[in-house]
Amino acid sequence: SVPSTSTTIDFVFTDGGNWDNNGGQDWHVTILSQSTVTAYQYQLDGSLDTVAQKIASSSDNDLNLWAHWNGTHLYLATEKASGSQDRFILLIRNPSVLTTAFWSKSGQVTSWDAFIGNEESNGWSGWFDSEGSVPGWAYAQTATGAGGYLEGTIGLAALFGSIPSSVYLASLGYASGDVGALQSQAPTGDGNGSVETMELVQ
Repeated sequence: SVPSTSTTIDFVFTDGGNWDNNGGQDWHVTILSQSTVTAYQYQLDGSLDTVAQKIASSSDNDLNLWAHWNGTHLYLATEKASGSQDRFILLIRNPSVLTTAFWSKSGQVTSWDAFIGNEESNGWSGWFDSEGSVPGWAYAQTATGAGGYLEGTIGLAALFGSIPSSVYLASLGYASGDVGALQSQAPTGDGNGSVETMELVQ
């Protein structure tokens, strides 16, 4: 562990017999404080960012979920709304009780803190908080052209007041229109039409 007050690390190399001490000067690495590190900037252009890692898939791989954390913002992506399906990405800090699904969809969903909604009929997308309003601290963009992905970023400290040690996520596909049924989910669920805690990825 490096003490938080450190400014450099001094070191030498050895294979147990030979030493490299940089001509007696040792080797040095400067330690950057968190405030001086520039966080990776995500590109919301409808194509997956190269840093994104796949963290969940549906059983038929028709729906997938990608994520990346740059130290301040969480990047999330899934396939955009298409094929008569609206698409959603759930973000939950502490899964608890089931509640009525958002956007007048059928079934129930584990109570959420925020989600991205992407409407198939017109391509619109945006963030919603637990109150169902569009907040000012996050944004989302729907894919256009050949990209084919719904992407979004969110500042976790702005949402929760501090950065949590972990969050729970899911990508969902519902039939377009009111009372649309849950048709696909990543990670794969149990097929009962609702999204429960064990159907989230942490």
